[in-house]
Amino acid sequence: MNRQGCGTQLLKAPLQSSTTRESVDAPSPAARTRRAIGRDHRMSQLACEAVCAAQQPSVGSDPTADTATNCDDDEIPEPLSNAEPIFCTRCRIRMATGRPVAFASPSLCTLYRASTDYAGYLLVAVSQSGQTPEIVELVDQARARGARAIAITNDPASPLAGSADLVVDLGAGQERAVPATKTVTSQLAAFAIIAQALGDLGLDDRSAAELPGEEDEVLADPAPAIALGQWLEGADRLVTVARGLLYGAAREAALKIEETTSRFTAAFSVADLRHGPIAIAANGPPVLAFAHSGPASADVADIVVELRSRGADARLLGPVKGSDVCWSAAAPEILAPILAVTRGQQLALALTCLLGLDPDALPGLTKVTIT
Repeated sequence: MNRQGCGTQLLKAPLQSSTTRESVDAPSPAARTRRAIGRDHRMSQLACEAVCAAQQPSVGSDPTADTATNCDDDEIPEPLSNAEPIFCTRCRIRMATGRPVAFASPSLCTLYRASTDYAGYLLVAVSQSGQTPEIVELVDQARARGARAIAITNDPASPLAGSADLVVDLGAGQERAVPATKTVTSQLAAFAIIAQALGDLGLDDRSAAELPGEEDEVLADPAPAIALGQWLEGADRLVTVARGLLYGAAREAALKIEETTSRFTAAFSVADLRHGPIAIAANGPPVLAFAHSGPASADVADIVVELRSRGADARLLGPVKGSDVCWSAAAPEILAPILAVTRGQQLALALTCLLGLDPDALPGLTKVTIT
């Protein structure tokens, strides 16, 4: 995923940050979350046709930006109901559907010119701007070879939207900084809604209604992120780690810190870290471990203990024992990535400012990346 949050996948369902000091007007009050949850029937029809990737809201804005689709129930093409899922990225979609999902590989189409039979498959493409050329090209070629396509974008008039069969318009408002923020959390919210439409993952009306307030609490409490920034100020590298539903949040945090500070940052799943890379702990790198109450939290806590025993300076983030930075423990795990990513954005902003850099004017980066 680049600055504009791009990705492609094939399956049955859709959903992802900019660290800017300026407040971006977000046309998405808390009511939008509740309204979207109330559209489970419509979203479930879309969800049963796709799998996807995503992006998030900028600091100070509502992460639950409009995730409404522009399609009514009777506008969903009939052939989509028979689409076979193949590639996806989100653990939540896999948990909800019971189907294996994976990322698509645009380069096989755009560079290697592989001739792929997409008949019966659904491709889900995600791009904040909807302008990434290789994503648009992949959608065009996949549809020409039998696929149906859903676009998740913040611009319903973009080339990507024009290439897809259906469009999920995030409606998050303009991203003013180069690193995406509010479109990331908006996409995460959209994915959560779609996953819940496919199977019960604990996202009910109450949890949806409470999310905006929980996000406000995080945004109103930057002190823990500033403290982490001070801890990292003298470091030239960083490792982030998580497992399960928060792994994407760990990767997004790493991306935002790299983009805004130019510091090398690597993200690992707990399992991958144990298979060799844990040797880097002997060099004493700072490590941020993301955890939330759920099946993976104990494993994350264990890896923190092991990393410390090997010499790494590891810190925990999340509403768990021994944490340095928290968010609401009441949020279901399916929504925890939204809060975790916001904490990561806060850290990126704090560290960037501590280093004397301008998070809104990053050298060498542009809003739309040509790939």
